Amino acid sequence: MKNQERAELYQEYHSQVKMYNEITERVVRNKFEMNYLWKYKNDYPADWKRKAEMLSDDRAKMFAIKTRIIALKARMRKSDSEHPQR
Repeated sequence: MKNQERAELYQEYHSQVKMYNEITERVVRNKFEMNYLWKYKNDYPADWKRKAEMLSDDRAKMFAIKTRIIALKARMRKSDSEHPQR
């Protein structure tokens, strides 16, 4: 039972890290596109606003996932200390 709980924690941790990396890539891509659109910000305000909203949403998701990852790591450490492998 303890090993199953530990495996589930690690599986959840890895899925959250994968999701965090995907969102980080999206943020970088959006920032790059916004840099390109900076010259045309006044010509295409709807596109600029949409990109800005996407960027802020992705940043909020990143923060939420980051706090989940930190909590999972704390639970993993606690589980490892309570149930050593030896």
